[in-house]
Amino acid sequence: MYIQCTKKLLEAGKFELGEYQGSELSPFYEWHANLFVLHRRKGVLLMNNATRYGIVLYGLKATEFKRFDQIVFDAIWETFLAEGFSEEQVRKYIENCGEVRYSKTNSRSVLGHYRNLIGI
Repeated sequence: MYIQCTKKLLEAGKFELGEYQGSELSPFYEWHANLFVLHRRKGVLLMNNATRYGIVLYGLKATEFKRFDQIVFDAIWETFLAEGFSEEQVRKYIENCGEVRYSKTNSRSVLGHYRNLIGI
């Protein structure tokens, strides 16, 4: 799975950055992520590249960025179950994601949808 991060998130998370090579499977397993601050608390908006589905992680502390991979997988797991997907479907999606790799954002289209979602 690729998580394509904005500059703000890369600075906050200090992730090991790789060069975007494109997903071997599909954009369905790629996410864009942006850091925001609301009421002095950090949050991250994840947006799926293929579906434009958004997941919000709010109230993240600096120490949580060290285990950001697991936080993302947990958020996807919980959100998809809440949406009504079966545990088997969610488990299969998580397995197909593979390991998390970080890169810079590369899709203006996704960033445009992100701006529409938050209203700027």
